[in-house]
Amino acid sequence: MLPVFLTLVLAQSSGDLYYQAIQSGTQYRSSYSSYIQSKNQFLQYRTASTRLSSISDTNAVLGNRNLWQIAYLKYLRQTLADATNIANYGQTITYLDLETEINALNSMQDQFSSPDSFEKVNAISQTWESRLEKSDKLISNAKLQITSSRLTNFQNQLQSYLDKFKSEHASPSASMISTLNLIDSKLQPTKQSNLEDRKKTLSDAAKLLLEIYAQP
Repeated sequence: MLPVFLTLVLAQSSGDLYYQAIQSGTQYRSSYSSYIQSKNQFLQYRTASTRLSSISDTNAVLGNRNLWQIAYLKYLRQTLADATNIANYGQTITYLDLETEINALNSMQDQFSSPDSFEKVNAISQTWESRLEKSDKLISNAKLQITSSRLTNFQNQLQSYLDKFKSEHASPSASMISTLNLIDSKLQPTKQSNLEDRKKTLSDAAKLLLEIYAQP
């Protein structure tokens, strides 16, 4: 069960948040195109109007970049909750770190509408970009926890199918016993640190299960 204080922010499904992140990404790409166009016009004409237009479009693209990051982090936070149910201390810390990062980025949003010079725009952009290393590590950690939890759930499902097969076949053949033992060995708790290796092991177990269930 999710801690009570975490359920308060889980008002939207991961599907809704994914769609919002897609929309934010689309808005960012549109504003980026406008930014490139106004930047080129300013570099070509160097007029007061093209300068103001370039600053305005730069503010817009930076603001939309920030909103896109916020939308993605919200989606990732909800996906982490869905996949892990925030079942241990490490997952709780990652969840709260995502919440902290979302709040920090939200607090920066108003800054992207006020700069009236390229110097101020660059300063705000650099402040935002200085968070990227920390944010990227947080995203990577959350993804690893999500993947690990999903693989554990998959492993448990495969184990239940194996147990069901054994209960329905009290006297398997010698070759079947060998296959069952092989599947069982692949489903034992593992210390594999590489998630791709773990995924392959479970995939092999799933294929063997399909084979024995397909036999008459």
